[in-house]
Amino acid sequence: MGRMIKANGGTIKLNSTVKEFNISGDEATGVILASGEEILAGKAVVSGMNIKQMFPGMTGGYALPEGFAQNVKNLSPANFAPIHQHIALNELPAYKCDNEDVKNAFWVEFSTCDKEEYWNAFHALDLGHPRDDLYLAITYSKWDKTRAPAGKHTLYLYGFCPYDLADGGA
Repeated sequence: MGRMIKANGGTIKLNSTVKEFNISGDEATGVILASGEEILAGKAVVSGMNIKQMFPGMTGGYALPEGFAQNVKNLSPANFAPIHQHIALNELPAYKCDNEDVKNAFWVEFSTCDKEEYWNAFHALDLGHPRDDLYLAITYSKWDKTRAPAGKHTLYLYGFCPYDLADGGA
C-alpha cells in the first residue's frame, strides 16, 4: 500500500504503480493504479515518468497524433545527463563581468552564443568528452528570500556530464 503525502493542496502517493492515465477529451483527469485504485485529479496530473513508459501504453483509447507513437518508439537516450549541486552561500556569487544585467540576474547560463558551437558542445558530451563551458548558475534566493536564511543565499549549479567517458569507463 502506497504512503500518502499532502503537499500544497495536492496529494503525492508513494510506492504506487500507475497502470493507466484517465483521459477525458484532451485532458488527463486522473490515474488508475496497478491495484485498481482510481485517483482523480483536482487541478492537474503531473508525471515524472519517461515518455516511453507513458506512450502509447498508458493512455487507454486516446487517439495520439499521427506518427507520435512511432516517434516515441524511435527515441534513444543521450549518452550524457544533467548533474546539479545545491550550495549554501554566505553571500551572493560575484560574477567577473562588466554587464549589469548579468550581475543582477538570478539565472546565468555559461555557454557559447554561436548556434553551431553550442550544438558541438552537446555532440562532444555525447561522444564522452566532459565540458566546463556549458552550465547554469541560478541564485533564486536573490529574488525569493524564503530560499535561504536571512543574509544568506543559495546557488544551484546545473550542467551536463557524459556517462561513458571517451577514454574509457563510467
